[in-house]
Amino acid sequence: DAMASAQVDALLASGSFDAVASALDALELEQGVDEHWPWAAHVLGHLARNDLELARVCFERAPESATRDDATRAAFAMVQCARARDFPGLHEAAASPAWNSPAGQALAPLLKHVVESQSARALALMHRAYTTVSLAAAAANLGSSEPDALKTLVETHGWVLDERAGVLRVPPPRPTQRQHSAMQALARLTDHAVAADAGAASAS
Repeated sequence: DAMASAQVDALLASGSFDAVASALDALELEQGVDEHWPWAAHVLGHLARNDLELARVCFERAPESATRDDATRAAFAMVQCARARDFPGLHEAAASPAWNSPAGQALAPLLKHVVESQSARALALMHRAYTTVSLAAAAANLGSSEPDALKTLVETHGWVLDERAGVLRVPPPRPTQRQHSAMQALARLTDHAVAADAGAASAS
């Protein structure tokens, strides 16, 4: 679809990656799709917003003919990997030779944005889920080399390399402002309860 492709090109040129999916959703509702619909851009647009469910619905309603395009197949694979939290698989699909086609190269800025946002998601999940993780696993989840992953995690995020154990030690996540406020309120409640118990004990 020439209008859809032109809209995608304009949004990518302006760096408006998060607007791609909603623009294509609106255009699809307005005029429907044809055999030239930019399905790869459409699903990547949803991934750019980390909207995994809409990305899934988008690729599931695409016609079978859409999967003849290598870049579209690679984009669909990225959605499946993102939903499964298979970040090494996502990075593998993002590095597919399929993106070397003219259509794939046109989506390079959007693809780069999606890879960066999914790497950030992988980092956040590792931070919450692990106290230790191997350097190889961390690098695979981030889609980077082990030296680059080590440098980023240690220097930027405060992880510690335990050379004897051969793992990275993950610092505990900092509480959010809401969690911090709740912990302060609980501490005050506990102090009040202790004081009340002490007062009751001395009265008896």
